[in-house]
Amino acid sequence: MYEHTARKPQGYIIITEPGVPTIELDTYTCKHCGSIFPVIVGHEYGFCMLCMGPTCGAKKCDDHMPLEKKLDDFEKGLLKVLR
Repeated sequence: MYEHTARKPQGYIIITEPGVPTIELDTYTCKHCGSIFPVIVGHEYGFCMLCMGPTCGAKKCDDHMPLEKKLDDFEKGLLKVLR
């Protein structure tokens, strides 16, 4: 069974399927890409010291580029694709 306690969770997910035990997990939102990911003890996630928040751990989120800045740049035409 997954351990799902987080220090400061930002959300919560309940996964149900017929014939399978219900899974309940806390979630975080990545500060750099906006993805929501479950908190599972033992999995490695990132933390941005500039944003002071969790990141999903994906390679694209290693560099400091907050989601709000990406959206602003996209609206100004400085970014062609949001990644």
